[in-house]
Amino acid sequence: MGVASARARRGTERRHLRMVWKPRRIRDLKRSDKDFPVYREEITTRGWVPHVLCDNEGAYWNGFTARDRDSQLVDGLSEAGRKQMINMILDGYFGEEVKEAFVDDGRYWKIRDALITWPNQATIAREGLRVLEVIPRP
Repeated sequence: MGVASARARRGTERRHLRMVWKPRRIRDLKRSDKDFPVYREEITTRGWVPHVLCDNEGAYWNGFTARDRDSQLVDGLSEAGRKQMINMILDGYFGEEVKEAFVDDGRYWKIRDALITWPNQATIAREGLRVLEVIPRP
């Protein structure tokens, strides 16, 4: 390995160390140019809403989980389903509060584990864990 390639590699390593992942709010996501009418119909007829979880610091969505009108979770939205859900969020179909949620898979699952999977009352109270009540517009 030459001196130039070693310097280039060190420069790349330094850039990687400076890059810090920062969760983005849903309102900052880019709306898909394409709508998916089959998924829009599925979302509206089944009453799907984004499953947004909250703590004392904010609201979080993993980008792939919805809740139906019977409060049953719909895990693993397809890419097209996810894009349609995001389009509908950005269009205000689920209200303004949902747009402020962060897309943060790690925090979403940490809250979901403590709140739903293995409820921990001490953690729920200390961190103010709750499910955001999302009501689609008529």
